[in-house]
Amino acid sequence: MEGKKTGKGKFEFVGGFYEGDFVDGQFHGIGKYYFSETGKVYEGEFRNNNMEGKGVMTWPDQSKYEGEFKNGKIEGKGTKTFSNGDRYIG
Repeated sequence: MEGKKTGKGKFEFVGGFYEGDFVDGQFHGIGKYYFSETGKVYEGEFRNNNMEGKGVMTWPDQSKYEGEFKNGKIEGKGTKTFSNGDRYIG
């Protein structure tokens, strides 16, 4: 679409940044989203500006979740690894 970001790029905004694929001005494809307020980082699939599909969320204490996301939230099968090394699979 004319005038809308398509391809690879970086978008900075209050609260963080997104770096990755854009389609018709939306975060769509593979990308990285940094939440400056919480220090969380998501890397993985995006669809229509949402974390959607497979990805990895990492927290400042280095705990992380690897698995499925839907509508911007952790949903589906995945593994949460806590900063002390404990893991939850489900």
